[in-house]
Amino acid sequence: MKNKKRIYLLLALVIAIWGMIIYQFLGYSTASTEDIPTQNFSLLPEINYTEPDTTAIHIDYRDPFSGKLDQKNEKPVAIVSNGNKNYATKIDEEKETVINYKGIVSDLNDKIKVFMIIIDGNTYLMKQGDVEEDVKLIKGNRESITIKHRGKSNTIAIVE
Repeated sequence: MKNKKRIYLLLALVIAIWGMIIYQFLGYSTASTEDIPTQNFSLLPEINYTEPDTTAIHIDYRDPFSGKLDQKNEKPVAIVSNGNKNYATKIDEEKETVINYKGIVSDLNDKIKVFMIIIDGNTYLMKQGDVEEDVKLIKGNRESITIKHRGKSNTIAIVE
């Protein structure tokens, strides 16, 4: 009889413990997030972003001292002669082309040599006589290449 009392007592204790665990679990799952206070635990400060101002400013006003318009934004003018009349045309300034020679890609003993040339940041593999971006490769060796660009012949040394 004494053993049965202990079993009933332990059974009641186990049921009570499991009941408390289930009650706690169901209590947490039905709790709303509004009951939990929100705090900023971040170590970084808050950044307030503002939209940049996209207003365009036109500064084509007269010079207060000379009374003339600002001439910096105007393109140069060339006079073209056509028989007995002269015409004024605007000249677009040509941008400078940057050309670098990096070396020979093919074997030195090959009949056709392939050179690595960088033109305005774009890499090209060129053979003699090839034209890329108005640059014609005339000849080359391990140390330098000769190119023709805008009617001028230039020799460019290797860039290490």
